Amino acid sequence: MLDPAHPGLVLDLARVASFDSSGLSALIGIYTAVQERGGTLALTAVPDHALRRLHLTG
Repeated sequence: MLDPAHPGLVLDLARVASFDSSGLSALIGIYTAVQERGGTLALTAVPDHALRRLHLTG
């Protein structure tokens, strides 16, 4: 749950070992939920394999 006073969410992906379509779907769901509440989502320490998939999907 996002605190209305601090609507930003930061996800540290440094320990993500694999990032398939399920992970991408979950991330899109989180992003949508955060935006619906007027918040922002930032990703940090994104591994190369996850970054490639994110770039491919736009």
